[in-house]
Amino acid sequence: MSLPTAIGEVSESLRALLLGKMNPNVDVTILSPDEESTFDKRLNLFLYQIVESPFLRNSDWQPRLDDPATIMAPPLSVKLYYLLTPYTTSQQELGQADAHGILGEAMRVFHEFAIVPELYLAETSLVPGQIKITPTPLSLDDLSKIWNSLKNPFRLSVAYEVSLLQIDLSAAQELPKRVERAHVLPARSDFRKPQILAISPQKGKVSAEILVSGKNLTNLKAVVKMGGQTATPADFTIVQDESFAFTVPVALGPGMYEVLINVGQIVQARFFFEVEATL
Repeated sequence: MSLPTAIGEVSESLRALLLGKMNPNVDVTILSPDEESTFDKRLNLFLYQIVESPFLRNSDWQPRLDDPATIMAPPLSVKLYYLLTPYTTSQQELGQADAHGILGEAMRVFHEFAIVPELYLAETSLVPGQIKITPTPLSLDDLSKIWNSLKNPFRLSVAYEVSLLQIDLSAAQELPKRVERAHVLPARSDFRKPQILAISPQKGKVSAEILVSGKNLTNLKAVVKMGGQTATPADFTIVQDESFAFTVPVALGPGMYEVLINVGQIVQARFFFEVEATL
């Protein structure tokens, strides 16, 4: 993890790497492209965008290593985007050839040392192996937009992503207490599971009354469906302990139908009933 000052320290570390590994050496600046410099030949690092990582935004709080009883908020995880631009004095015949050579050498360094060596890290909280450099292809249109927003003439540049920088947050809280004893509610000894035993009769005409016999039914709600139709009454409370009645739906024609009986969302039974033709 790193301190909030780490963003600036990443820029300093990249500059140190370029100064230490480029051959031939050139001056390296960390300026906005619209800022002037006294160097005639230089390489400039411009931090043009910082993006928070959406994948690590909602990470879990973690215990502190030095105090396991305290948990810390997940760090701010960001990616840094740099524009690498060479500056030289244009020559009459070769133009910006020197600038192209400087940019190529800088790209070689970032390719060879894609993970910034510990030797070049700023002497702060940056973690060795944390600063990783990846080329970020930008279209000519994207590059033109950047330069146009700066109101500067276009210059050949290369973009890089540097990740993943994690910055410590100050938010902390005590670790929630663990469960020491679970309170289990006692089971009801007076509960009697309802039972559905039979229907009678097993055939009849529409609007006929069917009696359902069972046990332990009092005060439970019942729903009866026959042939996909809800029998009447619909969703009623049973008042007797051993039986209740329902009426065959009038929308049914002659034939054999499945009867589904649900009592209290606890027990369900299936029977078959034959609806006789009405003369």
